Amino acid sequence: MPGISGYELARRLAVHYPQLPVLLTSGYADELARRDADAVAHLKVLRKPYRQADLAAAIAEALEGKA
Repeated sequence: MPGISGYELARRLAVHYPQLPVLLTSGYADELARRDADAVAHLKVLRKPYRQADLAAAIAEALEGKA
């Protein structure tokens, strides 16, 4: 996304829509966690590469509020 990271978008959305489920996918999830572990602790991050079944399970968990 030009000009904004998925993490930053999730952070902004949480301010206005705290109950909105968010699922991030990233090939750089470990780097993000090292940079700002406290900020991403409440986010569900699915690490790439992932299988379709993993994505389906992560979406279901996010929608159930388990993220």
